[in-house]
Amino acid sequence: MKHKSMIGILKYFAGLVICFCLLAQADARKEWHMAELKVSVDGKSIDLPVARQGDEIFVALDDFCAEVNAEAKTLEDGGPLAVCREDLCIPLNVSGTEDTLTVDGVLFGRLAAFGEPLGLSWAQNNGSLAVISGQAVSGLGIGNTPPSFTIPDLYTGASVSPSDYLGKKTVFYMWASW
Repeated sequence: MKHKSMIGILKYFAGLVICFCLLAQADARKEWHMAELKVSVDGKSIDLPVARQGDEIFVALDDFCAEVNAEAKTLEDGGPLAVCREDLCIPLNVSGTEDTLTVDGVLFGRLAAFGEPLGLSWAQNNGSLAVISGQAVSGLGIGNTPPSFTIPDLYTGASVSPSDYLGKKTVFYMWASW
């Protein structure tokens, strides 16, 4: 009788050990999956693969860097992979973090690892990922059409709009005191 109960106890503990091992392996794997997100950078829609690992968003590093005027490169002397813009470089995969993953030969970078230091802000909502780089060009250049609006002429009070001055050299001087 003692022999059968001892075997039962050993089987019980062996089952617990197997369960703990499986849980540890599942946690270590940190499953990822490709995300179907519509991505825009500074309001411009781009075709960019995105992967998710839990709540973390991973973007195709080379393509994404090209959109935000940055570069993914290995630092000098065999240093870590980094995302760089001008003189600023943010190293990835340091201090035991997993900031990159490779899927079908494409290198993905964890957006939170380098986004904020580069001045990026982003929001994910309803199947889309909107990224603002902080480097969006404002104002109009030569040949750009100004937005349509109507304002009163300062002297006559008549309504005027940019279309009234098409083909003429024009300066609109506006200000606000808030």
